[in-house]
Amino acid sequence: IYKWMHRAPKELPVLGADVAMMMDGFISAQNVAASGQIIERISQLIIEELQKEGLSGSNSDFLLDHGPEIQAHIQDDSLRRMPVWGE
Repeated sequence: IYKWMHRAPKELPVLGADVAMMMDGFISAQNVAASGQIIERISQLIIEELQKEGLSGSNSDFLLDHGPEIQAHIQDDSLRRMPVWGE
């Protein structure tokens, strides 16, 4: 079942089709450089969407840096206090 998991994003209403298409390219990439470029582009699309939706005001191009910004918008105290990766 895991070999088909890359197709799951296709069903997501925001960025789903774009990410699914890029994941197909990632899986068929012939070298590490091409794979890295695809992952960077996916991260960039996610960051742009987070900023567009007002969930992150960070200007960082490193996706993980947006975690604390997103977490600050969570209204439920117990969820907001959960650890963020990288901290």
